[in-house]
Amino acid sequence: MLEALARNWRWVAIRAVMTLLFGPILLLNPGIRPESFFPLFGGFAVAEDFFTVLSAARRRRPEER
Repeated sequence: MLEALARNWRWVAIRAVMTLLFGPILLLNPGIRPESFFPLFGGFAVAEDFFTVLSAARRRRPEER
């Protein structure tokens, strides 16, 4: 597990930065309307999933025959 984390530390850092940017946006705007929140959260979720899939694709090893 630690080896995988060491190999993919950049993706973990990118995901952490995205999370750290998303949280203060919501905290600093207590009156944020759902019309604004849902696209923000949707964009965050799509970006998070993109990096998760990319990380999983990099870890995948070809099958041995």
